[in-house]
Amino acid sequence: MKKPFPLFIDMEVTPSLVIGNANIPLAKVRLLLIFAPMVEVITHSDTLVFAEIGRGVRQTPNVSCDHIRGRPLVMVETLDDQLNASLVARARHFGVPVNVTDNPPLSSVYLGSIVDRAPLTVAISSSGMAPVLGQNLRVRIEDMLPSNYCNLAVYLHQVRQRLRGLPVNWRRRLQHQIIVGPIADDIIAGRTARAQAR
Repeated sequence: MKKPFPLFIDMEVTPSLVIGNANIPLAKVRLLLIFAPMVEVITHSDTLVFAEIGRGVRQTPNVSCDHIRGRPLVMVETLDDQLNASLVARARHFGVPVNVTDNPPLSSVYLGSIVDRAPLTVAISSSGMAPVLGQNLRVRIEDMLPSNYCNLAVYLHQVRQRLRGLPVNWRRRLQHQIIVGPIADDIIAGRTARAQAR
């Protein structure tokens, strides 16, 4: 059984690449655009399905090795098993993480179910074995974390900068006290002045 290492990839500079029938990767393109300003799509279809997404999609008709090399992520679904395998081989040759829709054996990276409380991101993965399980767990975690939970991450980052001169153990202990105490409740609720007065 595969046991992949969880990893978060920065896609701000180099766009991810999605290759396939235009109707298949549409949802994945939308997902990637939540985290990246641009996604490049290679499809042989004449459909303009990606036009409805708007900015951030660059559509190209043909794929070459130069399209794959250096990407942070490649996602493939061409509806042709041989072509999928060939594209995966190219991506792996260049050391590029690749995902093939509903094909864990061909994939070197799996898309998790995501709880987005940026800058806090929680991703759940079953390594492609049971995506519905991850989706179910995602819903439960979303119910646990209010939408403004991100305030706490921002606040802790600011506190961390102020505590840089202290020993590491002290810094961590103070941050843990903030997370489990009333200060966290105030920060999440947007009561920053009250939190700083504690």
